Amino acid sequence: MKLVLLLFFYIKLFCILGCSTLSAITSPIDSTALNSYECSKGTPFHLGINPKFDEIDPDLKSMFPVQRQGRNAGEYEDKHTNLISVELFGRAWLYSINFDHQFSDRLLLGFGASVWDKSFLWKRESSVVTVIPIYVNYYYFLNSNRFFVTGGVDFISSTQTINPNITFEAGGLAAVMGGGYEYRSPKGFVFRSGHYIVIGSSLILIFGANFGLMF
Repeated sequence: MKLVLLLFFYIKLFCILGCSTLSAITSPIDSTALNSYECSKGTPFHLGINPKFDEIDPDLKSMFPVQRQGRNAGEYEDKHTNLISVELFGRAWLYSINFDHQFSDRLLLGFGASVWDKSFLWKRESSVVTVIPIYVNYYYFLNSNRFFVTGGVDFISSTQTINPNITFEAGGLAAVMGGGYEYRSPKGFVFRSGHYIVIGSSLILIFGANFGLMF
């Protein structure tokens, strides 16, 4: 009889403890009580859905690195917006001295100037050629290594002097489009290479190599 009563007591105790535990698990969490919990160091320990990162204990910050919103990890951040460069061949056919300005992470506007004697390329003709390229670059992959597409126009002027009293002048426009690769070092050195199509009275495919410094 005593054994039966003892067994009944243990069964009843188990039922009471089990119901209490189940009620605690299924009842709504009091977020106010949790947010008021004090850590051992006295710093509020926030367990809300969107806690403020700056209020978390410093030891926990070091355990869980958090990436801030904004530029993606690994992307190169431009510290300079202006570029002075020299391009060999390229848009102006032989060379050009260029100035570029970066308006945004992906958009750059530039212009250049080039003056050379036409006999350098065409031996039978001697005249002074002036080329003013104006262009826009759009960039992909905002790292130190990046690719770009470009489009613009060349203003072209040619002057030929037969004798001190006779001078022939001619001019025109040529559309330029293309793309290529660009490298930017943290200290501002820039190397850019590209292939361009120059569309004027004829179609010219030309390669250009650009070396410059950002400031």
